[in-house]
Amino acid sequence: MKKMLFISMLLIAGCATPQEIMQRPPDTTRSLKLDPQAAALCITRNIEARATNILVDRRPDGENWELISKVMGEAITVYVIARIRPEGTGSHATLWAPAGISEVERIIKGC
Repeated sequence: MKKMLFISMLLIAGCATPQEIMQRPPDTTRSLKLDPQAAALCITRNIEARATNILVDRRPDGENWELISKVMGEAITVYVIARIRPEGTGSHATLWAPAGISEVERIIKGC
């Protein structure tokens, strides 16, 4: 049942490009305990642990990081997009979650 819900959410996300998704307001923001680079690596590991067909493109921009994750298959769909910036001793993540907000909690766990 959970797999069907997950697949349904990805289908709803459709073929929107990352740029189109980031034009809308973010789905959530979160404070993270790790610095931006470490948080980007942590989130990448968590995303890649979700399924073998999810690829993450990590892009550094000075102290900031942008992560674009996509589910590869017949139709490539965006899974989650994150922008991470420094905040205090940790970082702050802005997230767009076509895969669903429940996935955000899983991918930021421990970050």
